[in-house]
Amino acid sequence: MKLLLHTPVKSLNKAYLRQSLKRDQIELLKANLGRMLERIRTDDHEEHLKNIVSDFLKDTWYKQTNEINISGRTDLVIHNGKNIPIPPATDVQKAPIIERVQKILAAPDGPDVPQLEAEIDRLIYALYNLTDAEIALVEGKK
Repeated sequence: MKLLLHTPVKSLNKAYLRQSLKRDQIELLKANLGRMLERIRTDDHEEHLKNIVSDFLKDTWYKQTNEINISGRTDLVIHNGKNIPIPPATDVQKAPIIERVQKILAAPDGPDVPQLEAEIDRLIYALYNLTDAEIALVEGKK
């Protein structure tokens, strides 16, 4: 098996690149990462290490909104919390959607309507970072 190295920008979903970070979020990440690395020992058992990683994820991002636990035989699953508000889209994110909606409203029987509707769907899927499985569910496919 060949190991391929990618830069973070190449590895990240493009939707994440549009998110802005505040200095305090970066400082929290640095502090929690340092704390996690201090707790890790090479002779630690895997279960102990999973708890350390789980604590890092909770303390850094997910404590208020999600649960991190097992799911079936999968370790460290980030479960969606209940009643988590969806953050509103920014004007930059809304603009291409609005543009396509306006084109449809201007010519509702036009030949481009199906293509414009498909583009709107893709923009919304990217906005909310939906997985292929979630998109299939939304579109009524298995």
